[in-house]
Amino acid sequence: MSPSRNLRMRALALYASRLRRSRLRAVFHERIAGRVAGLSPGKWIIDVGCGPGLLGARISSMIPRSRIVGVDMDPRMALIARDGTKVDVIVATSTALPFRSRSVDVAVSSASLKDWGDRIGGLREVQRVLKAEGTGLVFEFVTIGPEAEPDGFRLRYGFLSDLLRRLARYVIPFSLGDASRLAKLVGGELRAEPDLGVIEIRLRPI
Repeated sequence: MSPSRNLRMRALALYASRLRRSRLRAVFHERIAGRVAGLSPGKWIIDVGCGPGLLGARISSMIPRSRIVGVDMDPRMALIARDGTKVDVIVATSTALPFRSRSVDVAVSSASLKDWGDRIGGLREVQRVLKAEGTGLVFEFVTIGPEAEPDGFRLRYGFLSDLLRRLARYVIPFSLGDASRLAKLVGGELRAEPDLGVIEIRLRPI
C-alpha cells in the first residue's frame, strides 16, 4: 500500500472510530432505525452513503430478519464498514444504485445528502429503486440558519460535536430552504427534527 493510500485509510479509520464513540450519532441512528422498524419493511433495506456502516448495524440489531445492504462510493470506507460491522456493502454512487427498479422495500440515508454531487439525481435514483409500496428516508444535518443551532446542543452531545457542527457551515452549507427545495422537486415530504438540527425527506417511488 502506498504511503498516501495508507494515510487515507488511517484517516478514515479514525473518522469511523470517532463516529462509534459519538453520542450524537448514537441518538441519531437510534431514531432512524426506530423509524425504519416502524415501517414494517420486508427483507431488503439499503443504506445510501453508509460510511462505516454504523446505521446499517443498528437497523440490523433492531430488525434482525431484514437484509441490509450499504452503498458507499469510497471503496476504502466500504472495506471499513464490512470489517467493522459485517454489513454487506457495495461500492457505488447515489446516482447509479446497482439495484433493479422497484426492488427495495426501504432506502435510507443519514448525513450524506449534502455530499452528493447531484442531489436531485440521487434522490430520484432512490425513488427509482423503491417498490411500489416502498419508502425512502433521507436525513441530513442543517448547517446554516437558525435550525442549525438547536438549544442545548453542546450540553447534550459534547464540545466536539458542537464544534464540528459549527465548522460544517463553512465547509458544506445546507439550509432548511435547501432541503425544502429538494423535497419539492422530487415530490417528497419534509419534516424537521429540531432537537438534532436535522431534516428528513420522505420519498415515494417514481
